[in-house]
Amino acid sequence: MKLKAIFFSFISLFIFIFFIMNAYASSTFNYVWTNTKITIPVYSSINDYKDIPKATLYRDGIALSDANITYNQEGDWLYYMKNVNTSKVGEYKVWYKAYDDKYIPGTCTDYKALITFYVRDLEAPTLKIINEELYVRRGNDYDLNNNIVVKDNYSKDLNVTFNHNIDFNTLGEYDVNVVVKDDDGNHVNGYFKTIIYDNLVEPIISMNSIGDEISIPLNKSFDLKQYFSACDITDGDITDKIKYPNIKNDQLGDYTYNLSVTNSAGITTYYAFLVHVIDDEEPVLILSNHSIRLDYKTDFSSFDFMKYIKELSDNVDIDYDNLSITHNLENKVGNYYINYKYFDGIFNVSDSIDVSLISYCAPKIYVSNISIKENENINLMDYIIIEDESDENILESVIINDNEVDYDNEGTYYATVFCINSSGLSSDAKFKIIVESDSLFSKSNIGISISFFVILIILIGLSAFIIIYLYKKKKKIKENNI
Repeated sequence: MKLKAIFFSFISLFIFIFFIMNAYASSTFNYVWTNTKITIPVYSSINDYKDIPKATLYRDGIALSDANITYNQEGDWLYYMKNVNTSKVGEYKVWYKAYDDKYIPGTCTDYKALITFYVRDLEAPTLKIINEELYVRRGNDYDLNNNIVVKDNYSKDLNVTFNHNIDFNTLGEYDVNVVVKDDDGNHVNGYFKTIIYDNLVEPIISMNSIGDEISIPLNKSFDLKQYFSACDITDGDITDKIKYPNIKNDQLGDYTYNLSVTNSAGITTYYAFLVHVIDDEEPVLILSNHSIRLDYKTDFSSFDFMKYIKELSDNVDIDYDNLSITHNLENKVGNYYINYKYFDGIFNVSDSIDVSLISYCAPKIYVSNISIKENENINLMDYIIIEDESDENILESVIINDNEVDYDNEGTYYATVFCINSSGLSSDAKFKIIVESDSLFSKSNIGISISFFVILIILIGLSAFIIIYLYKKKKKIKENNI
């Protein structure tokens, strides 16, 4: 019974799912696209515009607002997003495909659309009027293009139109309308007045330096043209017609010159200006060494300090009276300096040398052999003499090695003395120390005493023998006399 109930429940669920799927399948899905034609300003980024095309999913004519639509922008054939060149004006088509991961309608009606991107030049050209009132001498055929400057962000060839009724042979004022168009139809207007005249006004020379003065570096190339400009009421800018004098800058000083300009009417203007020829370059001072070692006994009163100058040069002649060499050298071992300075009237240059004064002679050690008694307390330095003219503190470096000397027992020993001066030169010496016994019964004294005692006994025996011999002889003589 239980198994039967489960079976009927399963059948019911299957029928329900089938009914729902059939109803879902019978639904009609389609996409509706908006913004499929998009204008992009030239040089813009395609990334700022590629998300504008939108598709709305409809089911049975009802928009599904909760649909989650994604797009594939790499469509059919050659219509790819990467082919859209926003730096070039034109039309670019891209296939967009819409997908929904919730309703999953598949490739239903209008699931893809052909999007057109129009890359356009939307910016008008720029127009600059050079002279709002343009003066043209009567009889001159003036090109009005010389009175304008036009630019565009994209188009290379601009269409410039001048609308006017100028008669270059008739005095008067004429209005000129300028229209500038680019390749995309953007345009800009401008206006200026053209005045046809006939008079003898002198051209004007202007100087770009304050006070009619120019500073020019000594012995260096320069461009005098950068300081002057000229204009004429008729000819306009006639800077290129200025005639310049021959400027000499091989000597320091102030010099006055004149230049001139002549307009197309033959009228000449003269202009006087002052030139300062200046020294703008530091001298070059190069030393061959920046650290040297010398013997402290060197005679610095006659020493050639100039030999350390590798180069001393300037853009003017060197005056050695302006070279100073100072130092703090003295005839003692130590560290000193030599300072070099040169002044050319404008610039000071300097350099220095670090000097180490050293001795090239090692210390001298004088020491004799030493004889002392056992246990005698002595100062070995009393027997040592050290001499070094270069180092008054040489004794502070003395090291005596008497580790092998036994001051408590007689014998002959050796010790060494070592010293080093402030110049790093060292000396050493080996000397003998004789330790003698201070007791009467020392081995040597005992040997002497025994020898003396033996001699004494021999002398006593010999004396006794002589006395006995003489006694016996005297006694025998006495007996004979009786």
